[in-house]
Amino acid sequence: MNIAFFSLEDFNPHTGGTERISCVLAEEFIKNGHSVFFISPKAFTYKLPSIEYFKLNEKVDTKQNVRSFAYFIEKNHIDIVVNQHAYSEAAISLIEKVRLKSLAKFVNALHSTPDLFLKDLPDTVYSPFPSCRTPLRLWRRYQRVKFRSVKLKNRAKKSRYLFRKAYEGSDCILLLSDMFKPVFQSLAGIADTSKLFAINNANTYSSSEIEISMPKENVLLFVGRMAVEKRIDIILHIWSRLQDLYPSWRLEIVGGGGLFDDVKYLVKKMKLQRVSMHGRQTPNAYYAKSKIILATSKFEGWGLNLTEAMQHGCVPVAFSSYAALNDIVEGGKSGIAIEDNNVEEFVRRLSELMADESRLLLLSENAKESVKRFDMSKIIIQWENLFNELVK
Repeated sequence: MNIAFFSLEDFNPHTGGTERISCVLAEEFIKNGHSVFFISPKAFTYKLPSIEYFKLNEKVDTKQNVRSFAYFIEKNHIDIVVNQHAYSEAAISLIEKVRLKSLAKFVNALHSTPDLFLKDLPDTVYSPFPSCRTPLRLWRRYQRVKFRSVKLKNRAKKSRYLFRKAYEGSDCILLLSDMFKPVFQSLAGIADTSKLFAINNANTYSSSEIEISMPKENVLLFVGRMAVEKRIDIILHIWSRLQDLYPSWRLEIVGGGGLFDDVKYLVKKMKLQRVSMHGRQTPNAYYAKSKIILATSKFEGWGLNLTEAMQHGCVPVAFSSYAALNDIVEGGKSGIAIEDNNVEEFVRRLSELMADESRLLLLSENAKESVKRFDMSKIIIQWENLFNELVK
């Protein structure tokens, strides 16, 4: 089968979760005898050897790109096209138009929670991050907070328009969890769900890449982009409550992004102790040595950092701010889900876990075993079954 992935980004696995999972899937498809193609309007900064790359014009939804895309599909006998940016109106529109000129089957994949647009509005005018407190940014936050109800209504309308367009303009909508199906159906306002499918994200590390020999240290870990929606200020607040109670523990922060200097400033301003900031790094060595990974995101689609950490026996403690978290932690068997925004509960349950070495060890072993459900060998079968169903 010939499979093409389309993205608005350049498929560099070091820049984000969607790009990383695209590359991991592509390599597995190739192992299984399929041919894989990557298509993007961005210049490719990273290339895998067995994949053919095709660059479109940077302005996405144009007649020229429709013609080029359709010709590429015909020339290479593409069977399946997976749009990895089904939140983008330009990407959805392009896919819809190319589909009309092609015999291939088209999948619109959503890599975050379907109600993303309703969750990324600020709750308060104040921001803990200095770079977000410029007069212009504060004014924008003020407007978003003041007219929050209006904006939510408008965004709900926009979501309905986009998701209906994505549903009607493709052969399949692919979500990251069955738990997202009712959310998508409600937002799109559709009765027919025959084109709704869900496949969990696969583990991104193979067994040979997991460092299991490293001794675990008393480390709380954060891995992710320094972005507002990750709410890393809450992690710093939690650590300020625990650092004196657990002097043998430390907090390590791995990731780059626009708020890196802001976070560094907050660490200093709050006089936090034993905090290390490492910038963007390959995180597997940090997963391997850490006992607990923290996640306080306002929204997510899956949370690759959690399953990656679990592969290394690192126990997740996370806000249940998105439905798919329950797929990952299995109701507390392999991690701890905290009611969203309940910081007091987060501090209490994290503190109990840090103090209970035997429970921590049990959850670590459970995490390593539980996450095998998402091994690529299992997930790739679900993808192949879906593709076979679409093309039959």
